[in-house]
Amino acid sequence: MDSVYRKVKGFLLQKQPCEANPLNASILQANSSLNSTGNFGSINVRLPKIDLPTFDGDTTKWLTFRDRFVAMIDSSADIPSILKLQYLLSSLKSEAALLFEHTTLTADNYATTWAALLKRYDNPRMLVRDYYRTLHHLPAMHEGSVDELAQLVDEFTRHVNGLRKLKEPVDNWDTPLTTLLFFKLDSSTILAWEKHSSASPKDKYSDLIDFLQDRIRILRSSQTLAK
Repeated sequence: MDSVYRKVKGFLLQKQPCEANPLNASILQANSSLNSTGNFGSINVRLPKIDLPTFDGDTTKWLTFRDRFVAMIDSSADIPSILKLQYLLSSLKSEAALLFEHTTLTADNYATTWAALLKRYDNPRMLVRDYYRTLHHLPAMHEGSVDELAQLVDEFTRHVNGLRKLKEPVDNWDTPLTTLLFFKLDSSTILAWEKHSSASPKDKYSDLIDFLQDRIRILRSSQTLAK
């Protein structure tokens, strides 16, 4: 354990003072402009702290967590395995954290813990089912408020984008997706869409989303002006 401690301590000290860990604020040296002698001057730019991604077992959020964790931590050759495991365990919440509650913090356990997490959640077949099921069960609007509309549109597009990332042919699903979304919209929004798209031969999902995003922006802008 002493050798592991010294290794970790040495790694952290080596990173000082620019960064206490790979995710904390760092100093970026940038050559930005010529000075009077024709040489480039060096400017220190302090970057903001980047928080670790978290994962609580919600399968519709797995892809985002996996990709960000790999990019920030797993793929880094500069981070010792014992620190990667520490970052991984601290990123897991709720159900996902319980799976590894008794994991010992050792370098050898990082690879096995990450592999176990992938085995549990990195299942495209299961993910497609979960995205599609959750998409169908998104709650319909009741109040007709702009916040309710924005939340519905954000969640709907998030799940469709997840299906697209899993190679589902969502770009060919205009009728299924628009019809499903119509079931969840309030009557005034549907009426506004009917007026907007009356000349269109069919409902296109991308057009509907663009219309809804514009409607959200206009409604929020009008609320601001009315204050």
